[in-house]
Amino acid sequence: MSTLEQTFSRNRAIEADLFEMNSITKKPRMTREDRARFDFLSVRVSALKAGYSPEEVAEQQVNSRLVREGQKPINFKRERAGQLTLEERLFRAYLNGNEEEQRDLITNNPQLSAINTTGGSFVPLEFWEQVTEAMAQVDPLTDGDYVNLHPGIGLGLRPLQLPAWDLTTIESEQVAESDDAPSSDFIVPTTTAKLLGGFMHRINLVASFEFDQDSFRPTMELLARAYGVGFARGIGKQLVNGTGTDEPQGIAVKAANSGVSNSTPGSLVLDDFLNIFFSINRIYRASPKCCWVCGDSVYKLIRKATDRIQNRPLLSVERDEEVLLGKPVLISPSLDVNPTFNPSLAQNQLIFGDLSHFHVRLSELVINRSIEGVGLIEKGLVLYQGLMRADSWLADPSVGDMPPIIYATIS
Repeated sequence: MSTLEQTFSRNRAIEADLFEMNSITKKPRMTREDRARFDFLSVRVSALKAGYSPEEVAEQQVNSRLVREGQKPINFKRERAGQLTLEERLFRAYLNGNEEEQRDLITNNPQLSAINTTGGSFVPLEFWEQVTEAMAQVDPLTDGDYVNLHPGIGLGLRPLQLPAWDLTTIESEQVAESDDAPSSDFIVPTTTAKLLGGFMHRINLVASFEFDQDSFRPTMELLARAYGVGFARGIGKQLVNGTGTDEPQGIAVKAANSGVSNSTPGSLVLDDFLNIFFSINRIYRASPKCCWVCGDSVYKLIRKATDRIQNRPLLSVERDEEVLLGKPVLISPSLDVNPTFNPSLAQNQLIFGDLSHFHVRLSELVINRSIEGVGLIEKGLVLYQGLMRADSWLADPSVGDMPPIIYATIS
């Protein structure tokens, strides 16, 4: 499970537990069972905030009790196979327009009330995992393993203030124990900040009036992948080419020009990569999120590149990652602006740098069901409108003097 998926899972579980705890405290009189339930939820919230997943917390608690009672622990993975969770049952009822089942599920399980909103329904965790997996496959700039991802709770996305400091010059100084004020020559690093919001993206999908209950999960996999691919393409374009004005700021727009280009048009050699590699400060090259980013046409040139002595490919595979000079190579389709390398058109870019300075913010996915569109209900069709917000920012606190992310022009 990716960092984004884990964060959403924990946030959703914490929100549900806090909702139930609040309901218990509002009772006129708390029974012994209420107090026990409140204590149980309090411990679980603490564990979730400490980084454990909801599944790990619940399964460990159940199996610990069974072991204390001398019983055999449960294999939860096998038990869950083929069964729908409460979230999935509520989501299925929403997609099918079964309001009675929705009411019954929420009445019997008050924690589910946080899932449905006036604008639609948040999706179950398993569905969201499939969406984010598809998004990462289409465009890695939506993957928290590579960029600095800030997942938001809900669709609203309150403004998020993000700071950044120039790490190329920052250093400490020794001071006397009684010295309260810094000396006059103390280096104060350049700083910058950005208020991230969220720009709405929408995908409309049409399906039959009812989802077959016997094939709910396979149908959901298709639906989730469609949303994931679609959102990754739409949002991905702005993560690459967005102007930053009334839309996210694109990495290709904000990245600094390294002044480096390939020495021979139509090919890349080791010296080209080295010139790009050493165009940024070592502190950024040492970052675990330092990567190469390019489109498919430049990627093809990288695949062809070989060393000068034994004619071996420069691109190696390490831990299922394609690695160049020790840094992963990411393929972003929106960077492929000139697949034929036409010299009269805009040239392709090969981006390199510390992607922890590229901040991406994504909201949760909300799906709104409607049968009121033209040509829908009379044909037995339903419109499922997916909504998600996104924003991005490339933080360069040096204002171009020592940029964390640069690009080279490839012809």
